Amino acid sequence: MAKRVHISMTDDLDGTEGAEAVQFGYDGRTYEIDLTEDNRQELEEFLQRYIDAARRVGGQGRQRSRGRSTRRERAASNDVDRDAVRAWAAEQGVAVAQRGRIAKKVMNAYREAHAA
Repeated sequence: MAKRVHISMTDDLDGTEGAEAVQFGYDGRTYEIDLTEDNRQELEEFLQRYIDAARRVGGQGRQRSRGRSTRRERAASNDVDRDAVRAWAAEQGVAVAQRGRIAKKVMNAYREAHAA
């Protein structure tokens, strides 16, 4: 007799299936919550104002419980011509360095402005 076990991660906020574990820290403590991509993005957007104003105090950056998100983010950032993003940002009055990383919120604004 065969037995099949199905494990499904659900979002801790709304119960939607397909969630992944997300770690974050506050006041010296590390927390983990299971979130879908939409709720994860909402959390990141909410925290971005504070992250932008904060100082890093150590660590190697954020670690994800699964490598899929990192590959997905890398793939998403490679689908855009960075020179086009820089030119668009300049037209919008947004200062972007001519070399190096382009801020996530600038990349997201560019994608939103150029969504088909």
